[in-house]
Amino acid sequence: MRSGLHMFTLDDVSGEFYLTKSNIRIPTHGNIYSFNDAYFDSWDSATRYFIQDLRSNKLRQSQYSRSPSARYIGALVADVHNILMNGGVFGYPATVKNPSGKLRLVYEANPLAMVLEEAGGYSSDGKQRILDKEVNNIHERT
Repeated sequence: MRSGLHMFTLDDVSGEFYLTKSNIRIPTHGNIYSFNDAYFDSWDSATRYFIQDLRSNKLRQSQYSRSPSARYIGALVADVHNILMNGGVFGYPATVKNPSGKLRLVYEANPLAMVLEEAGGYSSDGKQRILDKEVNNIHERT
């Protein structure tokens, strides 16, 4: 069934969708990281270290790549779209208050994981691939 990721735009006059981009691939050297830093203190230590390493340029791939840049929009689909078009990493890590995470597996995480992977990206909850997670509850969070 999978045949690449394609973008369509709705023409609101005709009511038809038109192909505007085909075979979308996430750029391999994106410098964007999209995490809600307001929750930094409530993330686990591994996530905090990862973000600190991003901020301090310890994870730059080469001397020619750009410094990481925080770009958190706060709207899940808009943030993922930004990563699709510009490259980088998106995260919505679990917190002390929400140890299972906040994204709903069935109708948020799984569909966007499929989109990202179809564009050459990867999706994980930090322990396993999102699309490999077993669904136990329709409202299960990750």
